[in-house]
Amino acid sequence: MAYATIPKERLKLVERIARGAFGTVYRSLLGDQQVAAKQVDKEEGECELKFLSKLDHANIVKLLGKVDGEVDLYIILEFCDGGSLRSYLTAHGAHILVNGSLTG
Repeated sequence: MAYATIPKERLKLVERIARGAFGTVYRSLLGDQQVAAKQVDKEEGECELKFLSKLDHANIVKLLGKVDGEVDLYIILEFCDGGSLRSYLTAHGAHILVNGSLTG
């Protein structure tokens, strides 16, 4: 699956919604469309883009494109409202162990 390189001017960061070891995710606008924009290191981001571009499934967020910066880039993804998968699973009775596996 190919992805678009999106001009920086089209992306508007609205609010930070997550931060982790691999980047920061913002609820963003791409024109009128609400999207998730993941800010990552350029080198690591290119590797993630290559991986995400190979995925095409109804239950996986869609890669929409990228926005290049000088030292980093934004990976533009379909926005899924409702929080993280971890918070959903925890709220529905799953217990997440330290190593990341699930019980319950």
